[in-house]
Parts: sequence; structure tokens; C-alpha cells
Amino acid sequence: MSSKAPASALLLTDARGQVIDRRSADSGILTRLDRIELAPGFLYGEDLIGTNAIGTAITQRGPSVEPETSISPRRWPRWRAPPSPSPTGRDR
Repeated sequence: MSSKAPASALLLTDARGQVIDRRSADSGILTRLDRIELAPGFLYGEDLIGTNAIGTAITQRGPSVEPETSISPRRWPRWRAPPSPSPTGRDR
């Protein structure tokens, strides 16, 4: 059994899907995210780029998990996007 945890990243977006921040202890995953422009300043709303876990969570106002069929499981893990309430109580 391997003691190495799977690579993961945490992203924070606003209500439009604009990436505000991202964190990962794995520099390799950050490089992969750079390749698909999943970095601070980029927009990931479904109206702009199509179906994705970030945009779906915003649209549904609830958690989203993209099925493995939408992203090759050999290249990427499954995406999970739980919404987090705004600290100000205003989300739009």
C-alpha cells in the first residue's frame, strides 16, 4: 500500500466562476492546471466554457461532481465542486 496521497488542488472562485486563488502541495498538478488556464483571473462559468464542475456548482447552487466520462480518467481525477457561502452573505 502506498503512503503517498493522491494529488489534489483547492480552488476558490467567485459567483461568476472567476478563479480567485488555488493551492496545491503538488507542483505537478499546478503545472497541469496552468495548461488548461485554471488559474487566478480566468473564468470558468458554464456560459463561457461549457459544462464543468465549477460552473455546475454555481448554476445548481449545490455540490457538483463531474462524471469520469467528461474528462479522461487517465489524465485527470474526478472534479468535485462544493459551493461555499459568501462571508458577506451576498453571493451575486
